[in-house]
Amino acid sequence: MSGCAVCVYDLYEESLSAYKASVQSLRSALTASSIPEDEWPAHIRTTHMSSTGSGAVLSAFEEMERALEEKRARRSAGEAESSSVCS
Repeated sequence: MSGCAVCVYDLYEESLSAYKASVQSLRSALTASSIPEDEWPAHIRTTHMSSTGSGAVLSAFEEMERALEEKRARRSAGEAESSSVCS
């Protein structure tokens, strides 16, 4: 069967391993060039990786939480407006 879940996961793991190897190689090159880590791209920094854990997932979750909070605030503001209009 073409495109089975196992094949997709295998391809993902291979791509992720290649990405991690590339990031490590880039970090080594930047370190060898004496470029301070605070001048590296944020997603390459070692401090960024350890402090955020699963960066993309956490960012997506935080964005969702912000959107929900804004939606709640708009709803509350709309309810407050409609109750003051009816009074």
